[in-house]
Amino acid sequence: MSAKVMYLIDEDRVNRDLIERLIKNEFGSLIVKHFDSCEVGYAYLLKEQGFTHKEYPDTILLSQNLSAYCISRFLEELEKFQSEWGKSIQVFMIEDVLSSQSSDFTYSTLVKGSIKKPICPNALLKIAESVFLQTNK
Repeated sequence: MSAKVMYLIDEDRVNRDLIERLIKNEFGSLIVKHFDSCEVGYAYLLKEQGFTHKEYPDTILLSQNLSAYCISRFLEELEKFQSEWGKSIQVFMIEDVLSSQSSDFTYSTLVKGSIKKPICPNALLKIAESVFLQTNK
């Protein structure tokens, strides 16, 4: 069984660190890759194609505070590559309740839900646990 991988894409470094620590404390074997923008996360995905051992994500936590255009493009590209990877990916949006920016990305078949910011540890751990329950397709 290959290692489970989670990508965390959030411009807020403190939030990224908090999420990563909560997940690592509970699920130490889960690989967490974090990025501060969709562009950086996507560039990492493209570089992974050149490696024998690829760390493609099982789950992506994606901040809704990023540019709506950036998020839309990222989700479109993920949908294209998902079938090539032969791996199911689920995306959860990180919604900031204090943010005035609100966009609905549920049109994407990859978006399975959301998690509110400030992060509730139990909700986050439920998502992380679902990564371990996924089977590779």
